[in-house]
Parts: sequence; structure tokens; C-alpha cells
Amino acid sequence: MSFLEGKQYFQAGQFAEAVKVWQEALASYQEQGKFLKQVQTLNYLASAYQELGTWEKAENAISQSEALRDQPEAGAARSA
Repeated sequence: MSFLEGKQYFQAGQFAEAVKVWQEALASYQEQGKFLKQVQTLNYLASAYQELGTWEKAENAISQSEALRDQPEAGAARSA
């Protein structure tokens, strides 16, 4: 499954399915060291969690995204 499939599920209102796809995508991006993709995916996950009413998970995803964004490796990825 791909990140784009998650967007399709989200747009169709299938938020739980979107979460599953984005969790898989996030794990893949973590293995590959793709920091900006991780940040993006975490932001989308936060939106899906909000739609599902799981506020704690949404807040956690946002916190992870912000922490990752602030890492030096993420800055290096932006300038590459």
C-alpha cells in the first residue's frame, strides 16, 4: 500500500483504513531514513486520528512530527 492510497481512503471518509495505510508508509519511511516523508505522514495521521476522535493519538502524531522536523537530519534532508 502506498501513501497515496491513504489519501484516497481519507478523502472517501474511510479514516481507519487511511490510518492503517499511513502507519505502514511511516514504518517504511523510518526504515529508509526519509525524514520529510515521515513528517508529512505523521501530519496526515494526525488528521485521520482527529476525524476518528482519537485526540491523544492525534496529539502524539503531531508531537512526533515536530520532534522529527527539528532534528538536524531533517534539516540536512531539506537542503539536499
